[in-house]
Order: sequence, then C-alpha cells, then structure tokens
Amino acid sequence: PRSLVCLVHGGFWRTKWARDTTAPLAAALAGNGYATANIEYRRGPASFDESQSDIADAITAASRHLSELGHGNLNTVIVGHSAGGYLATRYAEGHPEVSVVALSPVLDLDAISSARPDDDPVAAYLGDDVGTAPDHWADAAPSGSNADRVTIIHGTADPDIPVGHSQAYRQAHTGTTLVTLDGVDHMALIDPHDAAFTTVHAAISGDLTRTS
Repeated sequence: PRSLVCLVHGGFWRTKWARDTTAPLAAALAGNGYATANIEYRRGPASFDESQSDIADAITAASRHLSELGHGNLNTVIVGHSAGGYLATRYAEGHPEVSVVALSPVLDLDAISSARPDDDPVAAYLGDDVGTAPDHWADAAPSGSNADRVTIIHGTADPDIPVGHSQAYRQAHTGTTLVTLDGVDHMALIDPHDAAFTTVHAAISGDLTRTS
C-alpha cells in the first residue's frame, strides 16, 4: 500500500450521519493503492469524549493490523470531512507523526454554534453551552498545534460551513496549508466522481502545491 488513509465522516456528530457518506471515497482511494480505514465513532448528545477515544482506538487498530501484515512503516493520513475534519485535526494535535487532510472542516466551534442557535450541534456534542462551561469549550477548540501537518481543502460555495472559517484558521495558524476551490460545495469534496477529487487525492498523496 502507498499509505494508510483513515477516513472520518462528518454530520455534526449526529447519529443520522454515518460512515456510509465516506464509503465511496474510501473505495476510490483503495482502488488507487491506499490501505483505507473508514472509521465509525460514537455520536449523539455529549459524545465528545467517546468520539475522541473511538477515533484514536480505530487508528491504532488499523496501524496494528497493517504491521501484522508486514506494512508497519506506512505513512498515516487522516482524512476528515466536516465534523470529521475537526476530529482529525484534534487527533493530530497529540500525534505529530500523522498528516491530516481536512475537507470543509468544523474548526470554529463558536461560529458554528452562533449560526445555529435553534439547533446548536456544538452544544449538543459537548453536552453544555459556552455560557455555562466556557473552559470546556475553550479546551475543545482546535489548538493549531501540528499545523504544518494539516492541509485544509474548502469550497467557496459551501452552504454549511463557510470557507471563511478555514481562512481564519489558516491566518491564525500559518503553518497550515489551505486550498480553496471555486464553486465547490460541502459534499463534493467526498465525491470521488467530482472534479474536486483530483485536489483531494493530491493532498493525500503529498503532491499538492502549497497555497495560502
């Protein structure tokens, strides 16, 4: 295999969204010679701790399995979409050996919360709101450490997570690579039949030209 690619789906940490959303992307990457793991994790109210541990356990299990097959020296790339991009970025903060490709990621928890006051996915995920638990929210926010190992791809036509969130993250954490794709929406980045797949694949393979 070329690398181990672990995919983490999005869906604002809600149970109705599962890893079937990233299954076509996983299949396409496997067809391009990558060892792929399409990760599932616990979701729903107050699932912050469980989701983080599930991601870590799944990546460890995938790496161990490849080692048992004689492929213990592969690079590991975590590809996260939307809320999965948040989880991938958080995981990388404690694992500098991995690379992250974050597709339209959730990186600004406060902004997402403020934009959806009647159905706040962040408060539901963390199990409390920022007014009652500001320290929890601050601790949950991506720190930007290991930014030089993070590549963000974000479409300018994303109606769910504005591209400005990723641009602000890039400005705050200058080691981050950010590629914006004109006219691309939220779900196109996980569609292997969309033209955006060329950019996604280049980021995973390490062949993407660095931009700001």
